[in-house]
Amino acid sequence: MIMGIPVEDQGQPSDGQLKAHVGFLHPQAIIFRGSTYAELRANICGQCGYTELFADNPEVLYEAYTRTQGDSGGRS
Repeated sequence: MIMGIPVEDQGQPSDGQLKAHVGFLHPQAIIFRGSTYAELRANICGQCGYTELFADNPEVLYEAYTRTQGDSGGRS
């Protein structure tokens, strides 16, 4: 389970996708760290409004998350 990942609105130049920054593929690198984002999709109940978010590419996200956790104690 990947816990505590913030959901980000990309602002004015957005492509309309809500994203979550999960980690880096190369956390030790100074540049080109390989930021890994998830595009989020929602399922919404038409009666009560209960909403679930789902992320694309979960395997890549988890790999980046675990690499980042090994990089001096947390996400950057």
